[in-house]
Amino acid sequence: MAATDSTSPKFIVMSDFDGTISLDDTGNILTDASMGKERREAIDNEYMEGKISFRELQIQEWSGVNLTWETAVELLKDSTIDPHFAGVVDWCIAHKIPLGIVSAGLDKLIDLHFEHSLTKEQLEYMEIFSNKLIVVGDKWSIRFADDSELGHDKAASIKKVADRYEVAPKVVFIGDGISDVASAKEADYLFAKRGLDLDNWCEKNGVKRDPFDDFAYITKRLEEISAVL
Repeated sequence: MAATDSTSPKFIVMSDFDGTISLDDTGNILTDASMGKERREAIDNEYMEGKISFRELQIQEWSGVNLTWETAVELLKDSTIDPHFAGVVDWCIAHKIPLGIVSAGLDKLIDLHFEHSLTKEQLEYMEIFSNKLIVVGDKWSIRFADDSELGHDKAASIKKVADRYEVAPKVVFIGDGISDVASAKEADYLFAKRGLDLDNWCEKNGVKRDPFDDFAYITKRLEEISAVL
């Protein structure tokens, strides 16, 4: 939805899901249960060494899952999201700040976690950009969000939201992993989960970021950012 100057927000908030909002990597849990951790890590390493694209990594790993949806739900029953994330959603609602989830993960897994942890109002306020999961029996496949080598170009999704407004908003991005590097480059305010891959990449490459441990800190910093914009 396009906005006029009077309704253009000062900034938008965009966040990764797996390992950032979720406290566990749902993909790793399910692929490890199917193909084993050693095989999954071998595929991960092929990507890290530049031998395959991230899109190919996902094809190989998700096609290796041999679980029914019911079994997957059971395996993820103890997987949770950051308990302070709901506070960030409420802050964005109260201040009319757009909030988007940009994920290389799968829609049904994201929905599963949010439906257990958020209210209907919170769910309806967020916009989710992700790949789509198709499960037929115990066979899993992905319908990718776009044609990029990433499968979902999260940076492009962020730009798509920012471009809706006549007055360009600042971008707050929150992430944790290597797949968030391109998104981080779109950010005016970058939050990287402390000690994980994105934080380490920023340290190595001299990229300014704000390390965080939980979303309680994010809410505090959003208040401070809002006060200066």
